[in-house]
Amino acid sequence: VVITGESGIGKSALVASWILKHEEDEDQNIIYHFIQAGNILGNHNAIVDRLTKEIKYWYCLAENDNQKARESDDYFEECLNKIAGKHPLIIVIDGINQISNTDDAKSLNWLPYPPRNVKYLLSTKRDDITMDILEQRGFAVLNMDVLNTKQQTKLVQDYLGRYGKKLTPKQVNKITGYKICTNAFVLKTLLEELVNNGVHEQLDNQIDFLMQSATPVDFCENILKNHEILFGEHFVQQILGLIAFSKDGLSENEIIKMAHINNQFCWSQFYCFFRKHLLIRGGRIVFSHQYIYDAITIRYKKVERTIRNIIVSYLNNNLQSYQSISELTFQLYKLKDSDCLYSILMSPNIFLYLIENDKYDLIQYCKYLESIDYEKYSFYALYVNFCEEELDTEEINIRINSNFKIAFFLRDALEDFNTAIGFFTTLLEDIRYFNDYGDTLAQVFLHLGICFLEISHLEEAEESLMLCIQTNNNGDHSVNEIISADSYRYLGHIRCQLGDFEKAIEYVKKSITIYDKLYTENNEHSAMGYNDIGSFLNYQGDFEEAFIYLFKALQIKEYLFDALNPALIAVCNNIGYSLVCMNKNTEALNYLKRAQKISEINYSHDSLTLANIFSNMGGAYEGLGYYDRALYYFTNCLKIEKKMLPEDHLNIAASNYNIGKLLFLSKKNDMALVFLNTSLEIYRNKINIEDARVVTVKKLICEIENAI
Repeated sequence: VVITGESGIGKSALVASWILKHEEDEDQNIIYHFIQAGNILGNHNAIVDRLTKEIKYWYCLAENDNQKARESDDYFEECLNKIAGKHPLIIVIDGINQISNTDDAKSLNWLPYPPRNVKYLLSTKRDDITMDILEQRGFAVLNMDVLNTKQQTKLVQDYLGRYGKKLTPKQVNKITGYKICTNAFVLKTLLEELVNNGVHEQLDNQIDFLMQSATPVDFCENILKNHEILFGEHFVQQILGLIAFSKDGLSENEIIKMAHINNQFCWSQFYCFFRKHLLIRGGRIVFSHQYIYDAITIRYKKVERTIRNIIVSYLNNNLQSYQSISELTFQLYKLKDSDCLYSILMSPNIFLYLIENDKYDLIQYCKYLESIDYEKYSFYALYVNFCEEELDTEEINIRINSNFKIAFFLRDALEDFNTAIGFFTTLLEDIRYFNDYGDTLAQVFLHLGICFLEISHLEEAEESLMLCIQTNNNGDHSVNEIISADSYRYLGHIRCQLGDFEKAIEYVKKSITIYDKLYTENNEHSAMGYNDIGSFLNYQGDFEEAFIYLFKALQIKEYLFDALNPALIAVCNNIGYSLVCMNKNTEALNYLKRAQKISEINYSHDSLTLANIFSNMGGAYEGLGYYDRALYYFTNCLKIEKKMLPEDHLNIAASNYNIGKLLFLSKKNDMALVFLNTSLEIYRNKINIEDARVVTVKKLICEIENAI
């Protein structure tokens, strides 16, 4: 269900009331997240982290054995899939329209389609893109309307009555006559101002002053002007600016010290007057509504840098907790002070704290530093040595685990594979000093192999993975069988890239045997293995055999997941491709349209996954002779690829060829040559001129030129 309406009409109050009423119900578990104005809880990654931790707590989920999966963006989805069929869960997210649009988050690509026993209760603004996405997903909609005149009048009378106050009928009519007062937040805030600051003889003028506002944000700016008159512009500017430009609010003590407030009474009086617009969360003061936050950041924009420097200056002398370090690194990033930011991040303990508590902010910091000077701001210096001094076993294990965490972050979050390889290589050398770390040594070989595979160093990757299996074997069995299973699967991918499909399939079958032994027969790991084998057979050109393995993978995934779960996309797309290659195009389109629907519901419309689906759909329509329809899908595929890939990527060459061929079949030879020549130019620069793809494009170009 999604609750919608304009901002300020009471959606959050309704959600909070519902939670209070049902939180103790035994029929379901409820976890909730309120996104509040201008703080880190509006980051979709922070939301995912928090919800994932709560799901793991309520359902006693063990950590994923695969560290890379644990660090991936799909871990939230994985946790939801693990609780499929268990006690019902309701996930409540209020104010989803307030998430920052980092990584296209407003497309809700991070919010997975849940299993049947999990439901969402969300709230958002009616005119926000998140509302469009949720309607596409088929959410039931509860609309909240603005206040009518009768409701406005009752709210005025009831609210003022609590304080033994009232307005004249003329004044009430004046207020209800303003369109902006149909918004519950605006009307309630106006009444609070009149109760706190109203002067009986000047009420009409005060109402007129506050109501000379075109929007709720303008109204809030007039509230700020009122407080500046009462307490002084500099005083109000500093206090509210410190809260607004902090990462996630500040404590009362921090605000008093940063603003150099010597008059405690003045602070207390201001806090009492402004308290309705503030919240205290975890001992830190934040704003209660987005309109207030927006008004403050707009009005005090000119002093933003000054205020951030005040926060930095204070924290440099008062680093009393990791929370202070979190605030300091955030401010240094906002100020673009790269040297100071790097200096702080070079403490392994601080870096590890940020990985655990501020991972997605840390990613931003690191990518910012790398963009300035990759060599100067190297993260290899974070390696924690454990061989050059006498340490007990516990401390050695702590340092090894610290290096693993940093290396995983470098590889999976930053995709800095070269630095991660440096970490794992040094870790490998250091662990070899000890005799009782065979399992750990195998893990290092595994993850080193994954890094080499990511940068297409296939020989080094294969060597590392083979050493992983060799190190992991203890007589007739493996010390850690999941390590061996993962290694065999990755070896399969390497052999496939080298064109050794028979060996690739043999390795993946070995991994499936281990997965089936470790888990139930119908498990997701084995399903991925069957999908891998089907893909390998597609590459080999054995499409009928590929279909058998892919259909087996689909059966397992359909058993495990809901019909619109994104785990089904890849296998449906691969089945569609197999059927296109077998010229079973009508049947292929059934699977491809299913893959398209699931992809568009769960991910961005500019994803490369969708581009690949479009390419296969173009092939199906071409096979059916519907050239205009095929051209539509090939063209949309190319549009996405141009956005997401380098201009000389081989996929772009393939799409240009597909479009050129269709234009030729449609007797549009001049246009066809434009696309075919683009394809040929990319292929010539990227692959051997004797490659079959180059030969095919050149042959078609010659045929068209001869025809012309």
